[in-house]
Amino acid sequence: MVLCADEPRRRQRRSDQLIRYLPIAILLAAFWLVQWAIGLTSASWLVLATKGIYPTALVGAAAGWGCWPAKWLGMAGKSRIRFWCTATALGVGIVSSATFCLAAAGFLSHPVAIVLLAAGIVLGLVGISRSLDLPAPGQDEAAAADARHWTLKAAFLTPLVVPLATAIYGTTLPPGLLWSGEGRGYDVLEYHLQVPREYFEAGRLHFLPHNVYGSFPQQVEIMYLLLMYLHGSAHEAAIPAQILHASFGALTVVALATWTVAGWTRVLVLLTVGTVPWVGYLACLAYVELGMLFLAAVAGGILWAGLCGRQALDWRSALAAGLCAGWAGGCKYTAIVFVPVAMLVAGLAAWAVRTGAQLKRQERLGRLRLVPAAAFPVGALAALCPWLIRNAVLTGNPVYPFAYGWFDGKAWSAEQAEQWARGHRLPAEQSGLTSRARIAFDELLGSGMYGPAIWVLGLAAVFRSRSRRVVFPVGWVLVLLATWTLTTRMPGRFAVAVIVPLALLLDELALPTAAASGRQRLSCFVWLGLAAGAGLLNDWKLFSLLKAESTAWQRQTGVPLPQMAGRVDVMVQANPINAALAQAAGRTWLVGEARAFYVTCPAYYAVVFSRDPWLEFCASEDPRACVDWLRTRGVTHVVFSWSEIERLRSSYDFKPLVTREWVSRLAEVGLPLRSRQADAFGRPVIEIYEVLPE
Repeated sequence: MVLCADEPRRRQRRSDQLIRYLPIAILLAAFWLVQWAIGLTSASWLVLATKGIYPTALVGAAAGWGCWPAKWLGMAGKSRIRFWCTATALGVGIVSSATFCLAAAGFLSHPVAIVLLAAGIVLGLVGISRSLDLPAPGQDEAAAADARHWTLKAAFLTPLVVPLATAIYGTTLPPGLLWSGEGRGYDVLEYHLQVPREYFEAGRLHFLPHNVYGSFPQQVEIMYLLLMYLHGSAHEAAIPAQILHASFGALTVVALATWTVAGWTRVLVLLTVGTVPWVGYLACLAYVELGMLFLAAVAGGILWAGLCGRQALDWRSALAAGLCAGWAGGCKYTAIVFVPVAMLVAGLAAWAVRTGAQLKRQERLGRLRLVPAAAFPVGALAALCPWLIRNAVLTGNPVYPFAYGWFDGKAWSAEQAEQWARGHRLPAEQSGLTSRARIAFDELLGSGMYGPAIWVLGLAAVFRSRSRRVVFPVGWVLVLLATWTLTTRMPGRFAVAVIVPLALLLDELALPTAAASGRQRLSCFVWLGLAAGAGLLNDWKLFSLLKAESTAWQRQTGVPLPQMAGRVDVMVQANPINAALAQAAGRTWLVGEARAFYVTCPAYYAVVFSRDPWLEFCASEDPRACVDWLRTRGVTHVVFSWSEIERLRSSYDFKPLVTREWVSRLAEVGLPLRSRQADAFGRPVIEIYEVLPE
């Protein structure tokens, strides 16, 4: 009789266990199907397991370094996941700033990098032991749905497996293979990895007159430098750098979800943000945008929680938000306006609107003078200061190469400033408001790289909201898009910071819980269904881009792209400059080619906006003197990359002196042609000339 009485309970327990594990099975099955479709092989998983050790440890160390400041800044009373998101963001800024200071002083080395990593991990372990009493996710807000709703949530979240699989696939490939829309990682090979490589090989951080991008804020690139010291090699750190950047994308999605209402709203945010094609696309590259997004998400989340009344917005939380926003601005110059400046303007507007309905004029002015209003910009400026000070010391211009009319700048001129301005603004025929509006539509909506859901749901949230706090994310979006539209060439990638305020807006949809009425639940599933459908469209966009890249690579090289997983060594060996000059004893001068990351022979290069001292000399000298200039500096070979020269000439005003006719005259007086090379993609030839001794 006892056995019979216990049998229903056993069955119920077994049923509950099956229901609990069913969501995992659904996601794994979906992931296996996508993995098979895109060609993700065991080689990629092996590369991820081996090359992902240091990036994972680095994120963990960052959380360890940041957990104590997060506690001091008032985050300890919040939910556990919010606390650790804030700790990780603060830690990323701390580790990056510490690495910068060590590199600038010439003290960074492999042992120092190991100590920095180990100390953070130890601090994190101690912090974990002391944070176990924090509220678990969801305990501090409305009760989450029970285990029986996990299966349904997993079904809605299955579109996330495509960007996840794409990120794993792309990050395990060597830089330079993805994507054609980004010049196959042109910026990565030109400066995101090349500049840290030059710091690594020099043993210190220093001014690079030949690469103006080396004077940009480098909050993320400096962590790539730390990975180079951890691995003891710049090339060995290339794939780990991509994995680290992809991890920032995952942290961005988690952070945005955790600062919204628990339950179905978080599912909506995870689904909407996680499937934005730009996120999965950028995760494959060692760029900086996803680091910027993560820091901006934490900064925005802290201020949003204060405006929503979920936590007190005192000077400590405002300072934490300011630090994270400042470090986000430290990822690139445009981010300074897109994140801390836009957040400050939107936050003050929201605060003024909120208090305007409650307080008299004199009381409102008093509130606006409170410390929290000042703590945010103070924190942002403190986070940005290292980069401004570095440029002021090394170049005389804190925002080098901008504001040349005010500060001048080392190795810069009025002509270069004008060339820079021309190269980074729209052509005259596209500079009108109508043309800009058309470009904005194409980049933000027509390209499909943002997907429809984040715009449609964000707009719906604005109209459904009954709170004045919506002024904050709306104001952020408006300031960001206005700046992007009026001051840049309007590439869609530059505006990705808009994802953060749009995601915060989704909180205003206020999706009901399982205990809601039937009509409320219906509206909930309408929004979720819309997001899921749009997520599938986003997945198809990303999948199509990846398949096109794989097909193009195999057609050009005859090698399946998955076979290149982890093969940075092949990229080095196949570099046409290395192949031709492996035995060269002297220095090589590169003309036109600035993607120097895989070039291993001693070589000089200059990006199109920086001065090339040889070409400057040649502008006023005869061919014989030009060749003599090379001889006196130990240059034995000159490489002309004609494909790059023509491309740069059509877009950025490459030096008009450099023509095939001019090079032919040089060949007659001691610079004969030795070989012609094609790159790995069959692009036009690279010509290599030898400097003959007198």
